[in-house]
Amino acid sequence: MYQAELFFGALVIGTPIVVLYTYSRDMLGLRWREWLTKKTLGDYFDSINYYDIENNSDVDNPDQRIAEDLAAFTQTSLQFFLTLLISFVDLLSFSTILFSIYPPLFLVLVGYASMGTFITTVIGKQLISINFAQLQKEADFRYSLVRVRENAESIAFYRGEDRERSTISKRFGGAVDNFAKLLKGQRNLEFFTNGYKYLIQVLPALVIAPLYFKGTIEFGVVNQSFSAFNHILNDLSLVISRFEALSKFSAGIDRLGEFAEFLERKVEEEKNGTAEKITLETTPEATIVLEGRFHAPPKLPSGQRRSVQAWLPSLGSSGTSGGSQIYCPPPICG
Repeated sequence: MYQAELFFGALVIGTPIVVLYTYSRDMLGLRWREWLTKKTLGDYFDSINYYDIENNSDVDNPDQRIAEDLAAFTQTSLQFFLTLLISFVDLLSFSTILFSIYPPLFLVLVGYASMGTFITTVIGKQLISINFAQLQKEADFRYSLVRVRENAESIAFYRGEDRERSTISKRFGGAVDNFAKLLKGQRNLEFFTNGYKYLIQVLPALVIAPLYFKGTIEFGVVNQSFSAFNHILNDLSLVISRFEALSKFSAGIDRLGEFAEFLERKVEEEKNGTAEKITLETTPEATIVLEGRFHAPPKLPSGQRRSVQAWLPSLGSSGTSGGSQIYCPPPICG
């Protein structure tokens, strides 16, 4: 009866703790994502960096990096941090127990886990680059579909569905091929990680059982040593057991790093006055020539039409030929 009361008491106390822990963790991740997304959007739209990114081949699919990579970064990094913290506390607790029972067994376990972590890193390091490519290819495929949705009228007018279908199929094929490569890499890694996980399980029995039969330790100590051994093994093998998730997480961080570095560089250029400048030249026909990056069209008296020629230095345009003309109606440009 006492044990039943103790169980229900622990259930009543423990259930809210577990629920509130999960809720607090997820809410913290949500607030972190909200703050980081707003900051990134501020840098993205500042000084029309979004326009520069479209002309920078090194930074692809900013929409995915803002919407998905930021969300994955905040949620996954928070989960990994808390898991690492819990594993560290668990490791300290059970290391004391196992070390007091048989120190050599503890040292062998530490060496085994260290070797396993090193081998896992060597075998699985290619997964980071493959995951990076997979995120990029999936984003390109999704962008192609969105492009069709946003330009459906133009595509239908010019009967460009065959070309769009071909482009989408090609990008999807690239994503499939790369994912197959990723599965092969994960398969090779799991050959080692599964062997690593089960090979060491016989070690406690081989070491502790003879001590019990000699009368050196009691039977309860045998069970205690097995429990402590498995806890320590799981704690020290955190990288091994989560390497596939870590490789995907690392690929997302690399993409976010490229994006953040680009935005920070543009912000610094604006602050230091080294950003690309714009020079304006007007003609009697109200034709405005822009050299450099187009920021905003200058105002003309209301009711006048005008043409805008935006010339980028990289195009090597000179004179008045080769520029693209944009005619703005008075409600927009006037």
